[in-house]
Formats: sequence, structure tokens, C-alpha cells
Amino acid sequence: MPTYVLAFRNRGFTHYAEHEFDRAIADYDVAIRLDPKNIPAYNDRGNIYQAKGDVDRAIADFSEAIRLNPSFAPLTAIDASPITPKATSIALSRIATRRSSSTRIMSQPT
Repeated sequence: MPTYVLAFRNRGFTHYAEHEFDRAIADYDVAIRLDPKNIPAYNDRGNIYQAKGDVDRAIADFSEAIRLNPSFAPLTAIDASPITPKATSIALSRIATRRSSSTRIMSQPT
């Protein structure tokens, strides 16, 4: 199994942008298992739990990020996290553009 934590976080973010929340959480679970002190991973996973409406798990992840580094506390706000609404909007826009392009290519007669 790969041990590159950032790769799991990045793939988790991509799943999140696709609204594949369970797959995103699974990747963040791996990232946290590989590096239990990875504060941004807890924060990102907390944002995904929040998006799913699982407030208790979101709060648990935000609390763990704060416990690991109390100075990180201001970054647990949704608009300051690595998964910001703006970042999500950009990612979704790129995905939609990519899907639109592949649909046009696949639907052209041969």
C-alpha cells in the first residue's frame, strides 16, 4: 500500500469535489492512519462529515485538529480550510469541463 499521505488527501479532495463523500472519507481515513498527527487531514475530513450532515463526527475531527495543535484552531472554519467553497467551485468547474469535453468526443460519429 502506498504511504504517500498527500496523495490520499488529494484523492480524497477529488472524491469530495465529486460529492463522493464516503470514498473521500475512506482516503482521509488512510491518510490519518498513515500519519495520525496530520492536522489538515482531520480538518478536511471534518469538512466532509459536515457536508454529509454528520455534525458529531465533524466536531470530533475539528476537535482532534485543535488538540494536536491549538494554534490551528482558526483554520477549522469552513472558509479557511484547505477545502474552501472557492476551491470546491473551481474543482467542480474543472470536472464539469472535463466531462463535457469527453462527452463531445465520445458522441461524435466515427
